[in-house]
Amino acid sequence: MSCLLQRFFIPAIWLMCWCAVVSAQPVQPAQPTQPPRTGTAVISGRVTIGNEPAVGVTVIAAYSRTVQAAMAYGSLARAVTDNEGRYRLTGLPVGVLRVEAFSPAYIIDGADRNQVSLGRQFTLAVAANIENVDFSLTPGGVITGRITDVKNRPMIQQSVQLWRLNAEGKRENWFDREKYELYRTDDRGVYRLYGFMDCRPELTW
Repeated sequence: MSCLLQRFFIPAIWLMCWCAVVSAQPVQPAQPTQPPRTGTAVISGRVTIGNEPAVGVTVIAAYSRTVQAAMAYGSLARAVTDNEGRYRLTGLPVGVLRVEAFSPAYIIDGADRNQVSLGRQFTLAVAANIENVDFSLTPGGVITGRITDVKNRPMIQQSVQLWRLNAEGKRENWFDREKYELYRTDDRGVYRLYGFMDCRPELTW
């Protein structure tokens, strides 16, 4: 091979090999941008039961669609109401957030039975200060009963599944992580489910 061919041929071969190696590398997918978890916005208000302050009620702000998901997987901020039923959520990021008051056996007064989440949605700007985000709670419905076998013996730790029937009569799963133990019978075979809004329920086990 002449010196001239070596001068051009060898670099060309090297360049082809380098391109083949680069093209063989897997393309890494773009990582989704995580929304901010902290900021400077504030939301405050009061929670009542009837005309009385609701003391010790948890109030949550989250990106999650439901408060149950926020309780299970993490919230952006949470607060507990004081002796006057007041709460204050601080350090909230910009974006669309949902705020909800949560207390076992209670539901938000006036809630739409067809809503998945009973909280209120806000679009927050930097350093926003939203006041008077109030919630009124009312006792929810109760479903109780006893499960026995064919010999009338109690079925202990029997799982009970609660379904909500929508307007078309179709089932919607209503499993709540915070009430997991409510969905099992005790040593008497008795179950007691509470804190449900007006609805068309159906039980299976």
